[in-house]
Amino acid sequence: MGLCARRAEDPEKRFLALYLLDRTAHFYSATGMLHQLSIANEYTLTHEMIVVAIPTSNKTRDLTPSAISYMRNSGGAENFTTFIEKELIPYIDKKHPTTPYRTILDHSCDGLLIVNILIHYTELFDNFIPIDHTILWNNLSLKKRSKSTIRK
Repeated sequence: MGLCARRAEDPEKRFLALYLLDRTAHFYSATGMLHQLSIANEYTLTHEMIVVAIPTSNKTRDLTPSAISYMRNSGGAENFTTFIEKELIPYIDKKHPTTPYRTILDHSCDGLLIVNILIHYTELFDNFIPIDHTILWNNLSLKKRSKSTIRK
């Protein structure tokens, strides 16, 4: 996206951050769309962004908010969210010229984690884009747990 060249033009410039939970599935399409909508052909439909693609070695463990007995290692979303909150975001903010305005986006189980973050960590991101999230996870447990949070 030409981040280095633009940084040299304006060393004080700050960028929004877009966090993707699946580093392989949507990274190139997301960065391509952002490039087209922000700087290609002089479009300015969106701001330039830093895209952070977060790898996970075990999607079932890292992206599911509750354990299911027949799914080994499920229910580790809290630990993964703590990593994002306490380690990843501070690291990105320290190493790159970001604004405090952040977006998180992805789909399926990744989207399930986004819904969980939206419900329980509302201050962590400004925009939440869960595409085709698996809200049916664990007999709608996330939906049931969210009712009291949403009321607040």
